[in-house]
Amino acid sequence: MTTVSITIWGKPVPAGRPRVFKNGGVSYPKTHLQYLKSIKPTLAEHKPTTLEVLVSVKMEFVFPKYKGSDYPTYRADLDNLAKIVLDEMTKQEYWSDDSLVSELVLTKRFANDNETPNTRITIAEM
Repeated sequence: MTTVSITIWGKPVPAGRPRVFKNGGVSYPKTHLQYLKSIKPTLAEHKPTTLEVLVSVKMEFVFPKYKGSDYPTYRADLDNLAKIVLDEMTKQEYWSDDSLVSELVLTKRFANDNETPNTRITIAEM
């Protein structure tokens, strides 16, 4: 059974909304593009042989702690945090078809003292 564990260091960034222009062009926010550029090498380094079976993907998004925040966690939507990572994994052919992701467990939280913001990913065959 294949299990892959990956840690992407740095503050997680949610997928940005694309702007579509009348001429057919598409533009993404700068933060989206910068984050995508930063995660590609780490994902490429840990890529398993293309998976052809059902998989479980677990992601934990750890954000820097903000003093005085009224929110118990960062205000990014979990689905958008996962989307940018899952889309890149699909492009890098972690699996033959993204419909093979049959379980998705997502959590987000503030970093503990002396903890660096990151995204932890675990992929396991089911």
